[in-house]
Amino acid sequence: MGRPHSVSRRLLLVQFLVSLCFSSVLHAADANQQSVLLGERASGMGGAFVAMTGDPTSSYYNPAGLASLTKRGLSLSASAYQFSQETYPGAFDLRSRGLPVQADLESSYFTTFPASVVYVFPVSKPGDTNEHVLSASFLVPNHGRMEARLNTIDESYPLEVRARLFRESITYWAGPSYGFGTGNLRIGLSLFGLAQVSTSRITLGQRFNVDTTNPNLVEKTETREEETVAITSLIQLGLQYRLTSALTAGITFRSNTLGTHYQSGSILWFNNGHNSRGLSNTGSYVDRLETSDISITYRRPWTLGVGFAYEKAHWAISLDSQFTGELPSHTVTQGEPIMPTDAEGNPVTTPSRTLDPNQVFAARMTFNAALGFEYHFGPTWLTRLGIFSDRSGIDLEQIKSIGVAHPYMYPALDHYGLSVALGHRGDLSSTSVGVVTTVGKGEVWRVSRDNDGDRSLADASAFSVTLVLAGSTNL
Repeated sequence: MGRPHSVSRRLLLVQFLVSLCFSSVLHAADANQQSVLLGERASGMGGAFVAMTGDPTSSYYNPAGLASLTKRGLSLSASAYQFSQETYPGAFDLRSRGLPVQADLESSYFTTFPASVVYVFPVSKPGDTNEHVLSASFLVPNHGRMEARLNTIDESYPLEVRARLFRESITYWAGPSYGFGTGNLRIGLSLFGLAQVSTSRITLGQRFNVDTTNPNLVEKTETREEETVAITSLIQLGLQYRLTSALTAGITFRSNTLGTHYQSGSILWFNNGHNSRGLSNTGSYVDRLETSDISITYRRPWTLGVGFAYEKAHWAISLDSQFTGELPSHTVTQGEPIMPTDAEGNPVTTPSRTLDPNQVFAARMTFNAALGFEYHFGPTWLTRLGIFSDRSGIDLEQIKSIGVAHPYMYPALDHYGLSVALGHRGDLSSTSVGVVTTVGKGEVWRVSRDNDGDRSLADASAFSVTLVLAGSTNL
């Protein structure tokens, strides 16, 4: 009878680790929120648009480029269909603790979402030597989504774990922009309000049959739903200068977010466990915990973009570099832990039954680059090509050292992408169809620790394909 007792203690450890793992993954999606390419011309050129003109989404890339738009118009772009997949092989691995338990965390989904709507209104009068252009933008440059699953089923071992996770985090940008041009110089200003809306849902089921000869069943299920909204703002400045008739240099600076102006959030957690024989510390229980008394801080770091563009009558090439500042350690969500009570009304302090909304985060400085090319092969047809990087700000050692509760759910994924587009340009309107493909490689901390109490690293990978439809028309 020694083996069932030993196995039960190990299975209780698994139960504790699984609960912690999936209570934290819902906060991890924002850590690698991949950027979405915006605009008709810019999306086809890999987002290399700091020194380019001719696209209303210059309000996002560099507002100085708006000064080149001399006609009133409306620009639309949409990521019509997107397939994305992420895989973390062996992210759940407890073999070093003497348990033959290992599983991959995998996420894949199809989705659609709008990317940009921009209205351009030139205000210069005929004969003016200077250009004055106003615009109003509604943009979705950041969209993170996870639809993940994990299964650990081994008939030779009395353990079954099933999990399903969903999270969607979208950041909406909206605001006015202004572009001014005189001679070879253009300058611009954008004021953006940002609203981040996040929704997450997790369902987790665990089943342990501790002694197959004398069934002693332990079951645990939980469902957790979380909704958060945070509103903030930022300022973007831009400058472009024409060095020669074909060569233009551009620089743009986007501030860090200017505080959290509004925030709201709620968490609802159903958690229950059943033990048919009353093993130590695993009595049957049913918990329903919820809280809306949480404080949310949404922060984005500053970015600095520098670019050069060379444009001729039938072709153009553009090269951009972008620096993103670091985010010092800060609290993302904060609130008092919520604990259930027993039959006598006393709080139950078991960690796996405590709803703790507190999370901290930090990010390092990153550098990214983009190269775009455009070629006109007829009076109305053209093609665009772009390559770009979208590197992660996650520093694996940093997030562990600052006390992030569960560092094994913060992967450091660096994305690299290719964009290809075919466009048609008429007298009053233009359209394009493009495909953007990205691959991501990186690492993530494993759930398990070795005998010395240290964590090891597991590989992480990602892949996405997006169909982009875009168009603009003069009004």
